[in-house]
Amino acid sequence: MANSPDSKALDFMINHVFLPPQLPQEDDSEAGYLNTTIRAFRDSVECFLSAEPSSAPSVRPAVDMLDRLLSTETRGMHHVISDLKNGGIALFHLRAQNAGLLVTARQDDVLFEAFELLAPNDKVMSCLGALLREFPDRAAVITYARLQDPDFLSELANFIQTLTASNVPVARPKVKKAKTFQPEERDTVSPLLMNGMLIDLLSGLGESVAPLSRVTKRSREHVGWSSALLPFHRCATWLLLRVALRLVLDRAAAAGVGGETS
Repeated sequence: MANSPDSKALDFMINHVFLPPQLPQEDDSEAGYLNTTIRAFRDSVECFLSAEPSSAPSVRPAVDMLDRLLSTETRGMHHVISDLKNGGIALFHLRAQNAGLLVTARQDDVLFEAFELLAPNDKVMSCLGALLREFPDRAAVITYARLQDPDFLSELANFIQTLTASNVPVARPKVKKAKTFQPEERDTVSPLLMNGMLIDLLSGLGESVAPLSRVTKRSREHVGWSSALLPFHRCATWLLLRVALRLVLDRAAAAGVGGETS
């Protein structure tokens, strides 16, 4: 790893990756910690690639995907998406929508796959073990030619970028307080704007399809709070990375691309 994380970032990664017995009881997420987690994950995949050069055909696209994710803040979604060529994959974390978006360029079309990240609090707290979940949720394809239209690409990238930071009250669960229903800030957001509106819009411009493949994960999620405004949730970024890597490697294996995955 080129730069070792500082002690606070390291504590953050230990808590969210390994879920030790003594976890924070309030929200501890910071953008810097999330980016450090992505870089550490990316460097780990790169280290595996260095140790197993024969895996390059299947693993290199995953490293490139993670590089694109890290470069999104500086380059912008518009440039990341426009640079995708046949076989290229881009991953986006729409934090405000509690959603991940996987974009895969193919020979004649571009596949968009959306999925929820953090499960609702009630599902997590009522589960005695790990939640059994499938990813992605929904998908749509548009022609590659349409994506090359600069006006369309600009509108699409701006729309997705807006969703990245937009808090929409209708997407948050409600709780009754003082005889009125108010947004429950401690619960997770429904990804309805991603799984619903965005995929529906893309389907109207192209075609609604089933995800190329799905992965089933036993997801160990955690919610906890004590005397805090916002609770501790296991890092959605960590789940995003694991799901995306698994999808990329499984699909490479299914396509007969060289190298082994596990």
